[in-house]
Amino acid sequence: MAARSSGPHKRLYLIDAMSYIFRAYHAPTPQRFASPAGVPTQAVFLFTNMLRKLLREHAPDYVAVVFESKGPTVRDQLFKEYKAQRPPAPDDLKAQIPYIFRLCQGMRLAVLQHEGYEADDVIGTLARRAAAADLEVVIVTSDKDMLQLVQTKSEPPVRVFSPTKEKFFDEAEVENYFGVTPEKVVDLVALMGDAIDNIPGAKGIGEKGARELITAYGSVEAAMTHAAEVKKKNYREALQTQREQIRLSKQLAQLHTDLPMPLELERLALREPDSAALAALFAELGFTSLLKEHLPATTAPPADVRYCELQAPDELRRFLAEPRAAPLACWVEAAGEPPLDLTLTGLAFSSQAGEAVTMALAGDRDSWLAAARDFFEDASRPKAVHDEKAARQALAGAGIELSGVAHDTALYSYLLQPTTAKHELEDLAARRLSLPLSGSVAEKADFVGRLAGPLRADVEAQGLAGVYEAIEQPLSAVLTAMERAGVRLDPQALAAMSSGFDEEIARLTARIYELAGADFNLNSPKQLSEILFEKLQLPPPRKRGKTQVASTAADVLEELAGAHELPARVLEYRELAKLKSTYIDVLPAKIHPRTGRLHTEFNQTGTATGRLSSSDPNLQNIPIRTELGNRIRAAFVAEPGWALVGADYSQIELRVLAHLSEDAVLLEAFRRGEDVHARTAQEVLGVPPLMQTGEHRRLAKMINFGIIYGLTAYGLATRLGIEPREAQNYIDAYFRRYAGVARFRERLLEETRRAGATRTLFGRLRPIPEINSRNANQRNFAERTALNSPLQGTAADLIKLAMIQLHGRLPKTALRARMILQVHDELVFEAPEAEVERARAFVKEAMENVQLPGGLRLKVPLLVETGAGPNWAALK
Repeated sequence: MAARSSGPHKRLYLIDAMSYIFRAYHAPTPQRFASPAGVPTQAVFLFTNMLRKLLREHAPDYVAVVFESKGPTVRDQLFKEYKAQRPPAPDDLKAQIPYIFRLCQGMRLAVLQHEGYEADDVIGTLARRAAAADLEVVIVTSDKDMLQLVQTKSEPPVRVFSPTKEKFFDEAEVENYFGVTPEKVVDLVALMGDAIDNIPGAKGIGEKGARELITAYGSVEAAMTHAAEVKKKNYREALQTQREQIRLSKQLAQLHTDLPMPLELERLALREPDSAALAALFAELGFTSLLKEHLPATTAPPADVRYCELQAPDELRRFLAEPRAAPLACWVEAAGEPPLDLTLTGLAFSSQAGEAVTMALAGDRDSWLAAARDFFEDASRPKAVHDEKAARQALAGAGIELSGVAHDTALYSYLLQPTTAKHELEDLAARRLSLPLSGSVAEKADFVGRLAGPLRADVEAQGLAGVYEAIEQPLSAVLTAMERAGVRLDPQALAAMSSGFDEEIARLTARIYELAGADFNLNSPKQLSEILFEKLQLPPPRKRGKTQVASTAADVLEELAGAHELPARVLEYRELAKLKSTYIDVLPAKIHPRTGRLHTEFNQTGTATGRLSSSDPNLQNIPIRTELGNRIRAAFVAEPGWALVGADYSQIELRVLAHLSEDAVLLEAFRRGEDVHARTAQEVLGVPPLMQTGEHRRLAKMINFGIIYGLTAYGLATRLGIEPREAQNYIDAYFRRYAGVARFRERLLEETRRAGATRTLFGRLRPIPEINSRNANQRNFAERTALNSPLQGTAADLIKLAMIQLHGRLPKTALRARMILQVHDELVFEAPEAEVERARAFVKEAMENVQLPGGLRLKVPLLVETGAGPNWAALK
């Protein structure tokens, strides 16, 4: 909503800094914000974006950012209880204030405060002086106290812009909000008080009474003078007996607009930011996207570098053969679609900062590649790369197998900042080198070389070298092979499925219209909301979307499904439509024309826990253990004469919990090979094994995994469909019987609060600075994350170790089986039908006896369940 001058006046924007800062700090966000050093940065980041948006959309001529002064103010001296009930600013917010000052200075915005007075007084003083100097004034704040400054009936106007409501307040808006004109707001507050600022007002006179009195008499003074005429006894007595308190309240509410401070327009003029200062700040805070905006604009490498284009393959051979103390930095450039349709377009190497060699592959391509092949395939010649998997895929297209990678700057970045950072070379160069990336292959090799050493040092300092060397770096080769292998799809089955889904969607749509008594757009949340909550009169949720329409999100519909059939049918419709558009209709187009197979991409740096994810398509989002999910899985098939083999770690996270917690009951159950869910049904629900039903086991399973995911009583109750009190009884009973788990959780939370991070069994780091936040929602989420991350992360590490060892061992056997998919805790292989049983036995043995780094041994046995069949759905 851009502001436009109401006349020929230049505009001054006065920004209430703390109003913006608190709004940024308390904003609900889908992700955590922290600097590379672990300093919380949510308030800084959102304040920055809010400020930039305001300046961009409103384009003021003059700006001042006004902060509160340090120490007591005149109001504190006047009334010791003024704002006394306000808690102090949280420590994690205080730590961010200096960065916000630096931001304003870097943006060359005037930063103002006045000792002994509040920001409101500074704003009030400047607003009056600016209006007198013929400037239009906009006060940017969510503080209703500022509305007393509004005047728009004469030129130039003084208005308040509320960023939370995204609207301007003129005199009419103020009167609509308070029921009185701006100049009478102070009198209104003097009578009704202000709980936020602890202004007492007159006891017995609320907002309604205050409005009536000020409307009738015009001011508190007049109301007190005519107190005997007031008909309502409580109003009359308050005006007669609380005169001093009313006068005090008016003094507290009245803004000072005459502070001894000049209006320095030259200082307030909006200027170009100091890009160098902002770049330094954003680099320190890890704001990569903002940082890139303030790096020097360039389309060419810096002038102080020596990048050389080699003229002949023999020159490359001599360069690569030179002895070196450090790994040689390499950049491999390719064009096309991974993994099978990449064409190598550029190679570059850097042996020291500021130097690199490259070559024109368009000439004698085969000779250049032959010269590079020996180096790339020689495991004894160490290399530094960025994203080994991508480099492997690019080289594989030229028939070269990469070996001997010592440093992978992308994986280093991921291990150091798994939750907050982007790991592309451009982002790393901006964040760590404060340099823009021009795009030349020589520069990319140079930057990889400059980054490798410092990143390796940080990885070692953080105790992450073991995770890199034992897990992440060797996994790159495994994932490369799996992506290239792919999995066969049955396009005819998908086509038939698509027709079947169309029929089911049509049937569901007709039933929904019948239940609604009207046709409407099923994909419109607004129209669905009207049907549910207006036409059918179902109880509306508290939850509302951005447009203030009552929410029709899945959790709302699930709750309503018990009261009416329509929400349940809409949930079915949504699932069918999503699966059809995401998988059934999309997968056939992703079948590679040469191989007839789907080649998904496995993302090694995409999750905070260390789990793998996949994309193009995302196989993790195919529903597990549902009829619809199985129908889609049935289209993933083996080659003729071959079968698919599945291997899944059984209750892996519970086994990790038993190891880490050393809980005696869990350890005994797993060592004896018991069904741990049945054991929980016995220990927590009090049901002996011979009397247990499937429902008992289901409840026990939900309790077991609810504990892992840190569910509250309310969360567990929602999942189980029971009352929170009953769920709390289950949780209490669980911790009484599994006392070791209770002690482990407390110990883990204490360690995470102290370190601001958790680690897996093998040392993988997950920063969680919000665990010490004063914001209850952030802190509670952080605690759940802290409880789950070591379990989920260790399980992810275990399956990665199994993948690495299977990848190394399978080629040494007579088996032709190959690993083709990894989804959640499941590995999928393809094997000739004649080898299926041997492959199942081999995989089971290898996974159950996976070798752990550092001589570690689990305190409980691992159990792997296997299956085989013609398609993925048949493996369970």
